[in-house]
Order: sequence, then C-alpha cells, then structure tokens
Amino acid sequence: MDDSICFVMPVYNEGALASAFINQIEKSLNELAIFDTKYVCVNDNSTDNTLDFLEQLSASGLSLTIISNDSNLGHGPTTLRGINAGIATQSRLIVTIDSDMQFEPKEVAQNCKWAKSKTSDVIECVRTQRVEPSFRRTTSHITKLLLLIRTHSYVQDPNTPFRIYRNESLRKCLGHVPHNSLVPNLHLSYVTRALKMQIDSSKVKFIPKYSPGTMFGESKNSVYPTKKFLMFCFRATIEWTLCSPIFKRIANRMNQD
Repeated sequence: MDDSICFVMPVYNEGALASAFINQIEKSLNELAIFDTKYVCVNDNSTDNTLDFLEQLSASGLSLTIISNDSNLGHGPTTLRGINAGIATQSRLIVTIDSDMQFEPKEVAQNCKWAKSKTSDVIECVRTQRVEPSFRRTTSHITKLLLLIRTHSYVQDPNTPFRIYRNESLRKCLGHVPHNSLVPNLHLSYVTRALKMQIDSSKVKFIPKYSPGTMFGESKNSVYPTKKFLMFCFRATIEWTLCSPIFKRIANRMNQD
C-alpha cells in the first residue's frame, strides 16, 4: 500500500467537463502540497468524444487509468467497476466522486488533505445548498428513511457520490454490495454502519450541473421525473428490498429446507 490518493470517476458523455474537473482538482491538490495522485475513469460507452478527452488527459502525463465499458452499464455498475480498479492501485485513500463538476475542486482537495490526517474508515461528504426538482428532493428523503429503518441511525446524505475511503476498509465493504448494483453508494452507507466502521462527515457545497451526460435525460428546469428516472427508482427499490437482511434470512431458510 502506498501513500497516494486514487480518484475513481464514472464518465458518460462529459469528457470535456471531466477533463476540466480533474485538472482543477490536481491544481488544488498541488497547492496543498499533495502530489501523489492517481485517477481511474470508467467510460460508460459514451456516444460522444469522451474517450478522446480522457486519452488526451492521460497523454499529458497524469497517472490516469482509462477503462471503457463495451456497453452502457449505468452509473452504479460503472462506479463499482472503477472502485475495484481503484483498490487494485494500492493507493491508501480511494476517493469516489462523479465527474460532472458538482463539487468545488478546492473543497475536494481540502477534504483529501483532512482525510490524510484522519484514521477514519470513510469520510462521507454531505452535499449542502442543493437546489433540485421536488421529485429529486422526495427521492432523497426516501433514501434517508430507508437507511434509518435499516441502520437505526440518521444518515445525512445516504447517496452522496463523494466519499473518501481507506483502501482496506473499502475492500471489506465490497463483499457485501451486489456486484452490479444500481445504487452502490446507498448500499455502502448501510454496510459501513453494519460493519461498525469509523465514519466521519464533512459538509461540501453542491453545484447543480446538467451536462449532456445526465443519466436520466433531465434538464435544469425539469418539473416532473422522466420515465427513465421512474424506472430506475422502481428497479433500485426492488434491489434494496432483495438485499435486506430479513429477506436474506428468509431466502437462506428456504434454501436449507
């Protein structure tokens, strides 16, 4: 295990944005005297020139691993594929974060510096100042309720994509997350608590962005959820239910019988 920080990012149709975000994060880290960094970007079968942007970034000398999906797997499975690759880099800290510039690069760097001085298993970066459509806010409240029911604790931002893990802690968690999960961050919020890991949190400003790569086809002024968003929520609910401890115990008893 080395002392580097590895950033894991799923990318879909937002190569220019991802490239700018990574460059700004790198600049902010260097200003804090943090130079040992690695990046893993998983291109989820983008239909534009995202791959070209990532290859240009790699050619610039940045320690960047590019993984390309043969088909569009979606945010969850793509994130998990990146996490596995990030763990394999042997970096001490693994940062999971989306590539669409929804966080201030300076805040990202500051939280990384803070994480290097901590012994926490994970730091969950809680999004603040979120301005989103009402259906998105409703979904967020529902995920908080789901975590409260299962963990008996209040989780401020169950589905935040910005987290900083210790490599070995993240490795332990992955065995309890469905390998093709639609909502791996939600599962990880549960698993880290079920395993009684040391969890810290940090509040970060959320910057709403609606890039061409938005996975649900929403626009900035969307009032109603798209059919794609509703179908995702339905499938995610089924997945969450099937992965519940109660359901697993019932399934195990049925198998034993």
